Amino acid sequence: MDYDPNIQEQVRRAYLLKGPCQPCNHQFPQRNFSGFLRRFSSKWFDQYGSWLEYSISKDAAFCLYCYLFKIEIGDQGGGDCFVGEGYTNWKKKCRLKTHEGSINGAHRQAQRKCQDLLNQKQHIETVFSKLSDDAKRDYKVRLTASIDCARFLLRQGLSFRGHDESELSKNQGNFLELLKFLCMPNENKEQMAVALRYVDKRGCVVERFVGIKHVTSTSTLSLKNAIEDLFSTHNLSISRLREQG
Repeated sequence: MDYDPNIQEQVRRAYLLKGPCQPCNHQFPQRNFSGFLRRFSSKWFDQYGSWLEYSISKDAAFCLYCYLFKIEIGDQGGGDCFVGEGYTNWKKKCRLKTHEGSINGAHRQAQRKCQDLLNQKQHIETVFSKLSDDAKRDYKVRLTASIDCARFLLRQGLSFRGHDESELSKNQGNFLELLKFLCMPNENKEQMAVALRYVDKRGCVVERFVGIKHVTSTSTLSLKNAIEDLFSTHNLSISRLREQG
């Protein structure tokens, strides 16, 4: 948490990729517990290896997950000892299991956050890198327009929201109305007009305009997907469609 907020996720990811500190070959020192000498056991890494860490300098055990995503838990699962000063009560190995807690406990929540962070499919960076150049350009245009609207309203001291921002409202408020106004002259999207020709029960050929469908491009695949989506919306069967040259 001492790092800049903009790079905290990168720092956490670096810690997770490096893995927990587990000096298996270290000669762990002994501690006296009521006349009995106890020490940390490297065998515990086998059972709790995904999160259990050991600090040689402090002779104490820590939790990597809870260290990276600390949650205020009070005394739950051993409290703050696995994050702050470290756990050193070697005569009570059961506390390691207790620290893991229930499925909705603080440790499990921190574990899920670490797993999500390492799941590249959920990263916005990965999602954005898969977008086409056209999609990236569209996102940039929308973002720029939104920022321009916000700057203007702030400069003029005007309210953003309206009393009714629903789609049927005639006045959705300053922000949405200004955004629509800025987008109107620059709206240059590919559109496909769809008309269906069919034979009715009397044998007459009828042609009806169905609607206009926005498409990402005029490629065959794009038009096909748009038609299938339109048919699905109107509960029409694509199997009954016949082409006409």
